[in-house]
Amino acid sequence: MDKNKEQFTPDSIDDDIDTLMDESHSIFPDLNAQFIRELHSISQEDAASLKRVWERLEHYSIQQDALQEPSLQTSQRQADDCRIIPFQSWRQSKPRKPARPLFTVLAAALTGLFLVGSLVSILAMRNTTTPAAPRNIVDGPFVQISLLPYFNNKGIGSAPDQANFDGSGFSYPADQLPPAGQTILNGIPFQFPNSAPRTNDNVAALGQTITLPQGNYQQASLLVATSWGTINGKIVVHYTDGSTSSGSFEAPDWGIGPSGVVNTSYRYAPSGKSGSVHIYAIQITMDRTKRASSLTLPTTTQPSQYIPCLHVFALTLQS
Repeated sequence: MDKNKEQFTPDSIDDDIDTLMDESHSIFPDLNAQFIRELHSISQEDAASLKRVWERLEHYSIQQDALQEPSLQTSQRQADDCRIIPFQSWRQSKPRKPARPLFTVLAAALTGLFLVGSLVSILAMRNTTTPAAPRNIVDGPFVQISLLPYFNNKGIGSAPDQANFDGSGFSYPADQLPPAGQTILNGIPFQFPNSAPRTNDNVAALGQTITLPQGNYQQASLLVATSWGTINGKIVVHYTDGSTSSGSFEAPDWGIGPSGVVNTSYRYAPSGKSGSVHIYAIQITMDRTKRASSLTLPTTTQPSQYIPCLHVFALTLQS
């Protein structure tokens, strides 16, 4: 069987097995391993072809039977019948004929190989490691909140036109920012986002409510920046008793604001590079006497030209 020919189709199986039979030419005194490997390969390429493989095996057995024992009595053939019927339903409409031992052995071997292969595939699927769910990280008095479920903007790239932080094609350069994972800025650990291609890495604030691990916290720290102007706003904290508190903040523009906790020497433009940009840390006071349950961001807008938008990269709570 030519392994370099076009991908297997059900219509090609007859030619493949006929070719194999012609090459073998003579009766197999013992189980031929190559024959089994070829048929197993066919069955792996298309599980639906097992029906046709079964039929061709039986036809092959009958042909070999005619060559080997043309005078074999019906009673002897019935005594040899040890038929295997894992695919019996496929042949209910056809008259049954006793199977030759060669067919039985070949069919049993093929069926066994197919079932073992299927079992291995099922076990492999059951044991496939699924991507880890976003998780919060507790580091001493700090709880780093995963914002991955809330990310809706791609603002970090490794080349021009890979990201669009501000709605006009400008973005942060990945190689000048902290690596993905925990980073400590101003003594506070943050989960810095992954900047992989086609992966969102920040939250454009649209009034989202972020669920928090219920607990008593004194402060929320956020890594933020704004596009198209400085934003002054409030973040609302919700507590399990139904009450709320709010904290005011000022987030400078990423390009024209002062130095921040993260600073770059350039940013990507739609084609090329331009001036430096920054990321800032802001703090919101929380009521430690109450158990916090969530936090609501202010409502700004999707990143677009000339309209200010607040972006959040990371959030850490301090107990």
